[in-house]
Amino acid sequence: MTSAISLAEPKTEDHTKTVELQKALEPYNVFEDESKLNHRMEILSKLNTLVKQWNMPEVLAEKLGGKIYTFGSYRVGVNHKGANIDALCVAPRNIERQDYFGSFFELLKKQPEVTECRAVEEALVPVVKMNLDGIKIDALKEIPDNLRRYAAEESELDLPRV
Repeated sequence: MTSAISLAEPKTEDHTKTVELQKALEPYNVFEDESKLNHRMEILSKLNTLVKQWNMPEVLAEKLGGKIYTFGSYRVGVNHKGANIDALCVAPRNIERQDYFGSFFELLKKQPEVTECRAVEEALVPVVKMNLDGIKIDALKEIPDNLRRYAAEESELDLPRV
């Protein structure tokens, strides 16, 4: 069985087909412009800062704090304009699920840029859903085993094992 993601370099034909596909999709206005793409990066940086500082003294936050990893369509670069970003919030070992859906959820709700913040704890994949300054985010605390089988090797997606 082969990996879900090929590490082979694209062929000339692949580049040609990609350009053709982009041209075919342009009239449908599915691509975000550079400013929107940059805005998504800023939002992820803000979320990463919140995860690092959550339940952590400021002097330790950079060294011991958490981190955000993206996955799904955004991670592999096939998201469309206005699509949500799937994010995994990795926290230090002392942070438990009730902390994530408790103190972290409350921290998110206090942010002026966060709207429509809701915790979906009982879902098959427990998640905090929010709108962070106009960008929809689905933030998971952990990736359950049943979700891993739909992804490539975690190391290829830069996802830590949880």
